[in-house]
Amino acid sequence: MSITETSYEDERLLYLLLQGDEDAFTAIYNKYHKMLYVLAYQYLQDKTLSEDVVQHVYMRLWESRSTLRINISLKNYLYTMAKNHLLNLIRDRNDVVARQYEVLQQQEIADDGLLHKLEEEKKIVSVYKALNLLPQQKREICLLKMNEGLGNEEIAERMNMPVGTVKNYYTQSIKLLKHYLKRIYL
Repeated sequence: MSITETSYEDERLLYLLLQGDEDAFTAIYNKYHKMLYVLAYQYLQDKTLSEDVVQHVYMRLWESRSTLRINISLKNYLYTMAKNHLLNLIRDRNDVVARQYEVLQQQEIADDGLLHKLEEEKKIVSVYKALNLLPQQKREICLLKMNEGLGNEEIAERMNMPVGTVKNYYTQSIKLLKHYLKRIYL
């Protein structure tokens, strides 16, 4: 099917959806749910959460069908809806994990007893396991911050990249680590 045929089919499905046609809704779901699931899974690395994102997008699509005003392709509209929901979901995750990660970065293992020490070591191992899941540059930035205490400017100079990129990669890494650690501890 050509782009024009796909566009025409999407316009027809969208028109029918605006009329409340459930078959059109089902056709849209069947056509784009896999794309949305793959997008969600790339961000979340969790099957259930990814399915929930797809469900949320289609629920919102159905609920707002009578007031929809789409100025882009249906595919791009659904993609944008999913991506916005994903970004909100990641942003709104429980801040407890982020705080735990920050504490682990700054905290040295105290010699308060064997149990406490083992607990802290387990958390540190979890953080390093999570770090190993990050792309190489993001992992290096986190390790330079954690292990060497370097600032953004120093890391940028050492890695030969703009300071803004370092900040951006670090922010993205914290979000990914937060998600991973939350799954482990909650």
